[in-house]
Amino acid sequence: MRVDPQCVRCGMGEETINHMLFECPPARQAWVLSPIPTPPQHFPTDALFSNMAHLFWNLPDDDDMSMYPWLLWFIWKARNYKVFSNDNHNPHDVMESAITEARAWAVAQTVIDSMRSNISLHSGPVPPGERCQIDGAWKVTESRA
Repeated sequence: MRVDPQCVRCGMGEETINHMLFECPPARQAWVLSPIPTPPQHFPTDALFSNMAHLFWNLPDDDDMSMYPWLLWFIWKARNYKVFSNDNHNPHDVMESAITEARAWAVAQTVIDSMRSNISLHSGPVPPGERCQIDGAWKVTESRA
């Protein structure tokens, strides 16, 4: 399938995952506007795994830092809006949407934790710490997941 490799948001670089999430000027502006530290020599770099490692391991232990997954998601969504609807989302709106969703998620976790403390579980207490919840589906008519 032939596609134009140029970034649809800036037209200045090849649209790699790293470019789209970290190097594209609108993405860079969203990172700078966010509370996430963006030291010029360390983040963002031209290496996707280095940038992700920075987010996973080098951020201060602060509630504001936990918004980075949402910022990645809304940068991705802004790219898709441009590709599929030719709609530009400015970096400030991208960052604000990420903060709003991160706060909503944190509130939902607080509600879930308080609900768990009111319910006695037969399997024992829920271990403390971060949890990764997954989901799956099975379509019996086609025997596929």
